[in-house]
Amino acid sequence: MSPYRCVRELTSFDHLALVEEMKNLVGRHFQKMSLIEGGYKLRFRGADVLILFPDKAYPTSYSVPSSAPDNLSFKVRKHLKGLRLRDIRTLNLDRAVVFDFGSYSLVLELFREGNVLLLEEGKILAVLRPGSWSHRELRVGVMYKTPPPPPISRGELLTDSILLRDLIRSGIPKPYAREIVHRLGVDEKTPTSQVDTTSVLSTLEELLDELRSPSGYLCDDEPFPVELSYVENCEKRFPSFSELLDSYTPSLLATGHPGEKKRPSKLDYMLSSLEDLNREISDLEQLINYVYENWGEVEKALKAGNFEALGKLRVKGRKGKLLELDFIP
Repeated sequence: MSPYRCVRELTSFDHLALVEEMKNLVGRHFQKMSLIEGGYKLRFRGADVLILFPDKAYPTSYSVPSSAPDNLSFKVRKHLKGLRLRDIRTLNLDRAVVFDFGSYSLVLELFREGNVLLLEEGKILAVLRPGSWSHRELRVGVMYKTPPPPPISRGELLTDSILLRDLIRSGIPKPYAREIVHRLGVDEKTPTSQVDTTSVLSTLEELLDELRSPSGYLCDDEPFPVELSYVENCEKRFPSFSELLDSYTPSLLATGHPGEKKRPSKLDYMLSSLEDLNREISDLEQLINYVYENWGEVEKALKAGNFEALGKLRVKGRKGKLLELDFIP
């Protein structure tokens, strides 16, 4: 059993580090995908990768028992068996990982409940959890669309807010946003307008470079791929982040099975609600930008009373609620 407690939820920056470490899988042939307790196991020639929902995917040295394959496993085996892995990468530096086999690819979405999709030339052949949102649809037969970006583009900062808040809103996970602020030598409540943007972006790039050649650090008993300078108790434990995570594998597999669902804490609910609100803000911004960019035509139609030419602009907001701009009187 691992000497550590259950590992924290992984972020997009953690997945960047893991993907860099899994580059040694490129060139290996895919053998099979198996259903295991809590997720799936991908077997390449000489290496296994665990997918533990909702947010973890890393190489393992453990022999993890598998169950009878489900429909998704069957389809993945049918189309990918014997194919050589050409590339592995994250999508838009987000919590999504792509195993690229050429015309076929396997996509892991490691957020919310977690998801796995098999694609052929970008079209969905199989999906673990189908779904439909305002910005995309995940079902067999449609073209795959990536998750939407954060409300603010990464690296774009607001000058009338607090630096730490702006970094988090730009898509930088909180532990790494705090690390950037600490490396800049400023207080976490420092307004963004008082910090040189060039220095912020330069520090971000330095941190990303470190993530691309990670090690396994234990910081306040939690695993990280880099040393966090703002954490007093942070020490190197393994030569790689994936090896450190793998030391948790027995305890992670003992925490439950796919049928069990841990009751979310109040904090989990608040964080989930905040993520939903941020994505809704992003949807509304897209709608407003569309109206703004086409204001000439909109104003012309309004003045002429030609509402039918405008019709309705729709966007699906939080929890499926339909938000509309209805130009029909």
